[in-house]
Amino acid sequence: AFGSHLLVSPSLSPPSSLLGSRSMMLSCCSEEQVVFLVDYALFLATCLLLWYSRVLFPLKLFTVFLHEFSHAIAVWLTCNKVTGIEVNDNLGGLTHWSANPNRIKCAQFVVLPAGYLGSALWGGAILVCCAQAWSTRAIACVLIGAFVVTLGYALWGLGSGQQRWTLVGLCVSFTVLLAGLLSVCYFTQWPYRDVLLSRVLLFVAAMNTLFATYDIWEDCVARTVQASDAYRFSSLSRCTTPKCVGIVWLFLSMVMAIAMLGLAIWRSSGGPQLRDMSGISNFSWICMGLPAGCLVAAAAFRACCSQTYKHRSGLVTRGIGSLQAEEEEDDEERDPAIPKEEDDEEEDAD
Repeated sequence: AFGSHLLVSPSLSPPSSLLGSRSMMLSCCSEEQVVFLVDYALFLATCLLLWYSRVLFPLKLFTVFLHEFSHAIAVWLTCNKVTGIEVNDNLGGLTHWSANPNRIKCAQFVVLPAGYLGSALWGGAILVCCAQAWSTRAIACVLIGAFVVTLGYALWGLGSGQQRWTLVGLCVSFTVLLAGLLSVCYFTQWPYRDVLLSRVLLFVAAMNTLFATYDIWEDCVARTVQASDAYRFSSLSRCTTPKCVGIVWLFLSMVMAIAMLGLAIWRSSGGPQLRDMSGISNFSWICMGLPAGCLVAAAAFRACCSQTYKHRSGLVTRGIGSLQAEEEEDDEERDPAIPKEEDDEEEDAD
């Protein structure tokens, strides 16, 4: 039994007599908050150690999926139609959509920034939900719903035949994973069932927070590319440069990450303040053992197995190069910064 919070089991909590001044004072935080912060920091360190490794490739694809799905949500919110979603194996993606030409410009002001900022917001939402058991289950159900909807667009929407299977595989694998973890939570009495789900999603949230912010820096600030959302938003507004747009988005992404982390820490509180390390229960040490084990495994993998860090070549973060090549080869493709009107509809690829 977990009670209202996820991390600490009352039956395993140490007696108050163990609390004293024998070690470092931690009176500013509760036991739940300390465990949550430690786990998040360990997962961040694991992601940084494996940053250029293919081990994190599925999680990077997950961030690209959230980027494109955020575009789709913005299209729906502006009362337009999504006709296809793509996530490519070079970490690029496309969201196909159509709209009435009379409102296409207004819609683009919402749709274009929704990709990068929406992806960062999704990561923050997952992070906040990991603070408690019921919200962890809820966000897992929401993500399953998003994958199911996207799977339909991947199979029957607009998109290239070869690349669509990357998104199909991503949707199916994550749906099976989350559905399996939810089944453990709902249909078993294993005492660590919610811990396993929360730690998997916390790892996903840590990686998404990092990669979403890095993606903005790489695509919108460090370089200027005509196919980027920042360049197109700049062309649409006509009052700023692509780099300025990227800097604003980068700032907003960092603010969201910090704010969401603070909100998650606040939501994870509930127990008495922890005075020293001896007050941490056995259950909490087990909760911290999973991310600690991941960090040790990541360090061993990087030191002994991975050759990526010795011979690292240039990486494509958003698939812009291949998208530009497709535009050059296909006579029907257009400059993404120039709207196209046809039969009172407009289709835009991100």
